[in-house]
Amino acid sequence: MNSDDAKNLIRVLLDIRTELIHYGGAEEAPAIWERYFEHRTSLFKYFALPETAENYKLLDVPQVNDEVIGENLPSLDNDERFGDFRQLKDILRETGIINTVDELVFDERKERIINRISRNLYNATKALHFSQPMSLLELLDYGKEHKLHANDLLLLLGFFNEPYQRFLINVIWYGGYGTAGQVLKELRRAQDIRYFFGFVEYASDLLWEKQLGIDYLKTSGYKFIEAFLWMERTKATYY
Repeated sequence: MNSDDAKNLIRVLLDIRTELIHYGGAEEAPAIWERYFEHRTSLFKYFALPETAENYKLLDVPQVNDEVIGENLPSLDNDERFGDFRQLKDILRETGIINTVDELVFDERKERIINRISRNLYNATKALHFSQPMSLLELLDYGKEHKLHANDLLLLLGFFNEPYQRFLINVIWYGGYGTAGQVLKELRRAQDIRYFFGFVEYASDLLWEKQLGIDYLKTSGYKFIEAFLWMERTKATYY
């Protein structure tokens, strides 16, 4: 689950909702309501949340328009701390760029709302899916089903967030080249200090030390190490 992707989904939903309100709501604009309904469903699916009345309340924030947001957040026009901004605004009016500053303030307010909704949804997901302890195998399945970013899944699993570990998640596990048991075994091996030494040498900027690391890794029993080293040599993007 990527925070930028989530915020983009929320941003689009807010834009559709603003359009829906502008045209008079669901009865007056059924086509826009249908778009809003479908996008809201996609958003809840992304967060793996059921569509319930309680979860709909997570989206209950001030509407994205100047009047409603202005009731909840300070306006530059009314705050004496922003005298320079008001002067800039006057200059922009004189030069014909009337709404530039207003748009910047509006965008900032909108981002605050997006962040608030995002936190609401993330917290609800965490409460729903992680209220009961999950096994590592269950967490692997959860990450694959919901397309969690490798960094996030490794954090949940409690393993090091290093290139080989991200390779195991993104390529081997998500790509279907290994079983959950195989991936978990590799992650545990890479966590063991006895086997981690090779990665330390491999990360060296010194060519001779890096080669020592490669030689060590090839004989250390890692099942997918050859594929990892090949992707490293070809500069393939896998994380």
